[in-house]
Amino acid sequence: MEEHGVKFIREWIPTSVKKIKEGTPPTLLVTAKEAHGDATMEIEVNTILFAMGRNACTKELGLENANVKLSK
Repeated sequence: MEEHGVKFIREWIPTSVKKIKEGTPPTLLVTAKEAHGDATMEIEVNTILFAMGRNACTKELGLENANVKLSK
């Protein structure tokens, strides 16, 4: 996704999300805190992806039949 211009902000935890402008997608104001520190930030975004450590359950999906390559 980064190769296609998506910017990820890692190691930050959203503490609040507020819609500040309608649209498709809407504009969101995210307040976040640093995962391993005391810093905070506010940033305007149009999408939020929140993920935490979890193993994907992909063995039974037949992804190899769709030419999907997985990394480990």
